[in-house]
Amino acid sequence: MSVLIVEPSGYSTCALDRYRKLGRVWLGDIPSEKEEQVRLLVVRLAYLLDKEFLSKYPNLIAISTPTTGLTHIDLDICRQRNIRI
Repeated sequence: MSVLIVEPSGYSTCALDRYRKLGRVWLGDIPSEKEEQVRLLVVRLAYLLDKEFLSKYPNLIAISTPTTGLTHIDLDICRQRNIRI
């Protein structure tokens, strides 16, 4: 599984190692030709995950967000695409 950590600053080495056990990990930027490989997206609050943002990742199956709320994620789009939060 390929993982994209959109906001990578402040992640501990231990946390990054756990993500790397899942597969390839990109920190921050990813080449556009690789976006279709992303299966797990890790985000905090700097981005609004709306239809346009999520459309870049057609094979996305899950979003991990270490936040106390989900207002930055379009939950309807995620339900439609069967993306787990």
